[in-house]
Amino acid sequence: FYDPNVKFEVNKTMENHRKIEKYYNFAEINDGSNGHGTHCAGIICGQSYIKDAGISLYNGMAPSARLVVADVGFSGSDLNGEFDQFEIFNYFERDGVSICSNSWGFDATEDTKLDTVMYDYISYLHPYMLFVFAAGNEGRSSFYTINSPGDSKNILSVGGLTGTQLSSIEYS
Repeated sequence: FYDPNVKFEVNKTMENHRKIEKYYNFAEINDGSNGHGTHCAGIICGQSYIKDAGISLYNGMAPSARLVVADVGFSGSDLNGEFDQFEIFNYFERDGVSICSNSWGFDATEDTKLDTVMYDYISYLHPYMLFVFAAGNEGRSSFYTINSPGDSKNILSVGGLTGTQLSSIEYS
């Protein structure tokens, strides 16, 4: 998301930045060694800033899209920043966000029924925003890993895999 021509600023609109329109910081500015949310954002709208470079073959699915980011995690640990979801989504609505990608979910061992209900309510409050959450982050061998808030009724859960459990059928 690098832009050599625009100074990066936190909590301010960057109208001329090529990828990031606004960056809200609720935790820390560092991405750490994992960078799962940044990786997912790159899959969505990454775009090489070098024209005609071979790397442009790896542009995201919507390379012309721009991001409004809410950084809610601390590097080197799980999602543990304290943030007000209602405040974030009110900011996003004000900024005209229509798709909200969330590359996180709660652990299945936690009691998360209230979080599921809360995201049902948040999607009710913001009917023109599509909320997308990660699914299956507990590993390929685990079943039933669509956890809260990805299990909310008005949330789109998205997962990926490198091979199916039944991939051997393809070679039979």
